[in-house]
Amino acid sequence: MYSRSILTVLGAVSAVLVTAAFSFHVRAPFSPGGDEESMLVSNVVHSVDTNLNGLNKKVHSRMPASAKVEMLRQTLTTIQEVRKQNPLQTVDKEIYLDYATESLEHVAQDQAFSVEKCPEYKARVMIDFEPYSENKPSHPALKRSYQIIEGICS
Repeated sequence: MYSRSILTVLGAVSAVLVTAAFSFHVRAPFSPGGDEESMLVSNVVHSVDTNLNGLNKKVHSRMPASAKVEMLRQTLTTIQEVRKQNPLQTVDKEIYLDYATESLEHVAQDQAFSVEKCPEYKARVMIDFEPYSENKPSHPALKRSYQIIEGICS
């Protein structure tokens, strides 16, 4: 007598739960939603690399160090905007992007930049990011940052 009504109630509840599970599917907040967004995601690292490689070439040309530091500030601002406009990347790409930009921020934020402080700027890249490395950084993003600092100081 009770078993039939209990089975009916349990069957109705399970049908409602199965329907609810399929109707309330929510996307993960960091997953790309379509082809256009996935194209943006893949271009973030490429865009940052392009900006920093261009800066690396420019700072090795003949111009005052103050102009080179201003170019560095503008490039870092551009990179920050690109990163804000795009979703988070995978962990390895985020680490690479952080190394590429944060290793240069101490130079760009120094309002009293001088060429005499260049050994300190280079040492700070080593101490902050690769303290166990001997002479020069080994990470590709840090190598480029080190080269940019050398170009600014030359």
